[in-house]
Amino acid sequence: MKARKAVAWMTSGAAAVGTAFGLMTGPAPASAAPGPTGATLHIIQDPQNQGNYLLAILGRFPMPQADAVGFLNNINNGDCQGGMNYYVFGDDEGNEDARYIHFKPVLGAHDNPDGYLKATSQGLEYRTQIQLRKSFLNEDSGVLDDNDEIYAQAHFKDSDCKIRIQTSQVITGLF
Repeated sequence: MKARKAVAWMTSGAAAVGTAFGLMTGPAPASAAPGPTGATLHIIQDPQNQGNYLLAILGRFPMPQADAVGFLNNINNGDCQGGMNYYVFGDDEGNEDARYIHFKPVLGAHDNPDGYLKATSQGLEYRTQIQLRKSFLNEDSGVLDDNDEIYAQAHFKDSDCKIRIQTSQVITGLF
């Protein structure tokens, strides 16, 4: 329960979360990661398990509320099972290949302590939390560069199999 409260805290506007844990946010200078397009990534120490980090991915696909409601009402009525897919990547500066770290699929519309996909007056809003072992975010070998560059993507798939993608900022730190 403390972990969920920590994630709720960090998704409710705590801008200095990354800094409090010695992390820097913002794009890495020569990062191969795509630029941020609407998703936000937060990373904090898991208060219940010192060997883990808690990640939160959140954002909004802007659209009229009526369209957002329509997407959710019909999320299972087409050729595809709709929902969200969340990805976490590690990325080295100057390297064109990002390293895939974690994948979390969430089918359909949902609203629970672990996250949500819901229609609001601002559009289709989403949030999820992911608990990962610290070693998963340590994506650099340390031979030439110890800095780890982590970013996330949120993919919304509608019932017609169309996918909308948002990418987060890159968080650079020593994980």
